[in-house]
Amino acid sequence: MEMNAKVDEPVVWAFDLGKGSIGEAVRSGTEFLHKASLLIPHELARRGPAALSGTPANKYRALKTREAHHEREKWLETVWRAAGLDPLQAREVWDNPNTKKWELKHGADYRLEREFAPEVGKKTKDGAPSDAAGAAICYTSSLLRIRLLNGDRELQGWQIYKALRAALQCRGYGPVPWAKKEARQQGKTPEEIEKEEQKKLERADERYRDAVGKWPDFKRTVQKEFHFPCYYDAQKIGLWNPSEPHKLLQRATHHATSTSNVRFDRADVRAESIKLGDQAAQILEPLRFAFARWQRDVKKGGGWKFRHPVSGKELTYKVHARTFGEFLCDGPAGKPDETSFEAFLQQRRDAGVDRGTFEEWMGALGQKTPSFDNRILNDCVLIPRFHVCKVNAQLETDKDRKLTGKIVPESLLASEVTFLLKLKNLLVSDIAAGQRKLTVREIRFIHDYAKRQVGSLVLIGADGETVKNWPGKVADCFG
Repeated sequence: MEMNAKVDEPVVWAFDLGKGSIGEAVRSGTEFLHKASLLIPHELARRGPAALSGTPANKYRALKTREAHHEREKWLETVWRAAGLDPLQAREVWDNPNTKKWELKHGADYRLEREFAPEVGKKTKDGAPSDAAGAAICYTSSLLRIRLLNGDRELQGWQIYKALRAALQCRGYGPVPWAKKEARQQGKTPEEIEKEEQKKLERADERYRDAVGKWPDFKRTVQKEFHFPCYYDAQKIGLWNPSEPHKLLQRATHHATSTSNVRFDRADVRAESIKLGDQAAQILEPLRFAFARWQRDVKKGGGWKFRHPVSGKELTYKVHARTFGEFLCDGPAGKPDETSFEAFLQQRRDAGVDRGTFEEWMGALGQKTPSFDNRILNDCVLIPRFHVCKVNAQLETDKDRKLTGKIVPESLLASEVTFLLKLKNLLVSDIAAGQRKLTVREIRFIHDYAKRQVGSLVLIGADGETVKNWPGKVADCFG
């Protein structure tokens, strides 16, 4: 915007903040150089089913995401204290019982929240030293992770802690162990379901389309040894350049861009977390010795000792993780077995980790295993902004959780009700009576015939896998 203000006239900037808009104007004397009214989208303050973020489902999802975030930070703090080290204190808020308000309980250690060193001689509010030595200290999370990946032994303990804490802020995106089970129930492969959901999200959300392509684009432009999220963050801030990969800048410039709105692959996030943890154990003796103690046989005083969050009772778990990095990333159970959902559950049982409990939070990538299919929401065909329930047929399982090939009778309820409603409204041609509706006897006969057709379907192949698109074959019987 060009503003040609007169030299002898004062420039007045005016703003009008309203409930639904923001008005702004720039005046030089009696001449307006700029004026505009910026409307605020009504969805931002709207509550109800059509709100962007005000739906109960979205609020609950955000709450659970934040809860998982806190549990990952708590896991690192617990491991750090168990090794005899002092973690950096984080900012904490609480619901004050006296004032009945959410308030700041205590502030954070300035080393945890500060990202750049202060300028020499400049006073700071957080207490960070601003002398020549203080100005040389590295606080930047992405740079600390890069230095730790490279095994920089000049890093202090608090810098290593901050690097690990920064790495676990994001779990990354990737298939979950129970994806194959859900895919098998729908007669599809996990890859097919993932593509369908991705296409749906790409059509509905422009930010999602933008986020999906950023990480693959970055990996295509840099060498494989730099395929870690910390290098992506450092490049966006302007502290690292692929053309000079071993040069790290200490301060960002005005060319810095945002590091948000990106979908990292979980495999790359896990690889970075494990390598950071292994390097931390190499540098810090307390971590290395503590992990060696946890790896010992439980009968010889080893194992990972963890207190129950409610009762406070001390629990002991055998450590299956091979390295400290794997232990930090996956917990004492070690790398999850993703060959099948049944193998994953068996591995958790062998490690003494109960499904859906606090024990699954033990790990930087820890995630609670759902005990039911919670992905039942689908877009309505007529009104896409509304959701409908997905009521697919389900297959029975035996005591070993293997599919028997028989359909759960209760899961056919929606299909049968829909089929009966169609038969009730169906008109047929009769020679004697002309056009008429079906009788009760005829409806019962056709319904029983459809049930026999369903019973004759072969839904499990010779290889023990479900037939492709078996739910569609069941639906055709009620067509």
